Amino acid sequence: MKNIPKILVKTYLRRQPVHLRLSRFNYLSRYGWLQNLLADLRPEFFSDSDLVEETIEEPVGKESEDFLLPTIGREIQGQQGRYKVHGYLMKRGNGHLFQGVRVSSKQPVVVKEYLLPTQLFRSDELHQISRAFLDFAGFRYLDERERDIRIIQPLEAIADSGDLGEDDVTHRRFYLITPEQDAASSLALKIREQYFFSTSRIRTVLAQILQTLSVLHQQKVLLPSGEMRLGLVHGNLQIENTLCIEENGHLFIYLSDLLLWEQVTKDPAEALLQSTVEPRTVARDLSAVGQIGHHLIEARALSQYHALVQELEDPFLDGFIRQLSNPDSIPFESADAAWQALLALPVPLSDSLSSSSLSQAQPKKKRRLSRRALLGIGAALAVLGGLVLLLGPIARGRAEDGEDAVDASVCCLAEVSAIPVEPFNYAAVRGGLWESILQRQDLGQRGQSLSSAIAPLLSNSLEDSDILKLVTDPAEAIAQIQSGEADFAVLSLTSAFELPIELGVQTIAYDGLAAVVPFSYARREKGLPSALDGTLPVEALRDIYLGSVDDWREVGGPRGLETSVYLADNPDIVAIFEQQILYPATLADISEPGSLLGAFRLPTLEMLRTIIRDFELRQVGSLGIAPLSQIMGQCSVYPLAISEDNQTAVQPWEIVRTGKAIQPTTNLCDRKGLYQPDISAFKSGNYPLTYSLAVVYPQDNSRSPIGQKLAELLTTDEGQRLLSEAGFVPIREIATP
Repeated sequence: MKNIPKILVKTYLRRQPVHLRLSRFNYLSRYGWLQNLLADLRPEFFSDSDLVEETIEEPVGKESEDFLLPTIGREIQGQQGRYKVHGYLMKRGNGHLFQGVRVSSKQPVVVKEYLLPTQLFRSDELHQISRAFLDFAGFRYLDERERDIRIIQPLEAIADSGDLGEDDVTHRRFYLITPEQDAASSLALKIREQYFFSTSRIRTVLAQILQTLSVLHQQKVLLPSGEMRLGLVHGNLQIENTLCIEENGHLFIYLSDLLLWEQVTKDPAEALLQSTVEPRTVARDLSAVGQIGHHLIEARALSQYHALVQELEDPFLDGFIRQLSNPDSIPFESADAAWQALLALPVPLSDSLSSSSLSQAQPKKKRRLSRRALLGIGAALAVLGGLVLLLGPIARGRAEDGEDAVDASVCCLAEVSAIPVEPFNYAAVRGGLWESILQRQDLGQRGQSLSSAIAPLLSNSLEDSDILKLVTDPAEAIAQIQSGEADFAVLSLTSAFELPIELGVQTIAYDGLAAVVPFSYARREKGLPSALDGTLPVEALRDIYLGSVDDWREVGGPRGLETSVYLADNPDIVAIFEQQILYPATLADISEPGSLLGAFRLPTLEMLRTIIRDFELRQVGSLGIAPLSQIMGQCSVYPLAISEDNQTAVQPWEIVRTGKAIQPTTNLCDRKGLYQPDISAFKSGNYPLTYSLAVVYPQDNSRSPIGQKLAELLTTDEGQRLLSEAGFVPIREIATP
């Protein structure tokens, strides 16, 4: 039995390609408990001339400690607050991590310090680096609806303030203030601690990384400098900065230390260039994922739990990781394609040896064992049995924890537990979309309201005027949460609204602005949707509402057809219209006749009837903006596909049976009820006029978690069906009950 580890390692090394065998051998040398075993195997695999010693990173020395000491105990002033540094954590990447706290709120943070030797740079170069550090360290998503991204984002970047006096003239200091999660255990540390990674868990880890990269590569972001970029690459993905965080019994993977701010103190221009989304930089990110996969596979094979967990090998996963590892021949054009390919990989079927194979494995000649041999085997089995009893539950627990899909959903409202029983208050916009949902009485199989469906689980009714604080806008709702007047809020949010860092948010559904024009299937060939080819750019929408376009011909429509504009009279829609279409102009900025102030603001149904009458009686091609949730099921107006920044136009509706987008040639009345929102277009943010319906709550353990629990209720399958019946887009595909 003593030879089993040696046999396993020898088999592992023999399976490696010759050109990779040495690097794998050197990697295994990091584990002290394998040193003697590897020394025995070394002559069998390598000659003396082949051997390359592993480079071990030196610990922080006396000289480095001298530079770190001034940081510990000091307070650092930033634009958003003052931070006190408590203690040293570790070196990671190009910087040193410290425990810290935000002085005003006592919120724990991580302070990452970068030291820049002043003798290597001219004063103007130091100034440029300081400016670049503030301009590039961090970013803001222009589409904040997408929640399937786990990037440790800097809360604030602080360039050297010079308040250390003359004691530190040899170095400039730069600080990133990051959430406390930035100090979580890395995958590298988990491996060193013998954390067991089963093949199914490795799939989950890689899927989470690829999912995050997929969104990062495609999301529009705004840098602190004000520069907008269509996606970023990580550029610095390593096993040391891939972090593991346990949440509700599941393992979640967060990515930290993006190249954009990790390298900016060395070469700002190069850091920005290498963070740009291009085929070569995307391939580099994917290759880094492959290398992480290799580390996890190797760690699994060497784990002390491996022999105790009955698990088949996964050749499909091994092949996928090999495909990712070489940046020059990766078969995937994007992280999204790699993610989808990983999710589609076959899973090895459970198998066991048949009785015939067992019989064939038995020796044909039986040998009588001596009493000493029997005692020896008995003792060995007793030891092994003890290990199984001791370590088996640990291995099973670690193998099972986190293997479920991250997006695993809860079926029913009644399955949500630990809902607070004390009364609560919450906020929503007066006359907004949430209030319209509460007024619906035709939801569910029993024709009820959303409030009545959830009422048995809550201490208050959601529509009770005593607890529902109606406000004029989201900012007022946020203020009420911060002051404690409201326990949470339900709001319609777009990327233009930034939440304070002490608040959390959970999207419960999607919706979008619809740009609708009159539609008649009988006269479809001469109708406005056909003339526009069913599409309209956001820029054209803006021009029409600003009054600079008064004839459809100017935006690709028919000649001589006058335009008239309408807007749904809903405060949420008016605010979102300002943010997504009218920006940078506002309603207050426009006063010319025929511009937006001349637009009729009408309730949605009245607006739709008016658009139809305009076309049939006045031959006017009216355009209206309304929430998609309130026009689902109608067939007399057509929602145009919307494009932005010269991208392909995206149609928000698709035909249920085919999954294809509706066209101006689609008979909406004939297919009434047979089309539905394209969930992927909303979830990805590809539909430019998407916004989210979200629950906003305080991230404060001293306050009631009722906001999180309401979000949990509404994201169950049952809750999602109720919101879908109210016209909203669910956050995921929901199976038919």
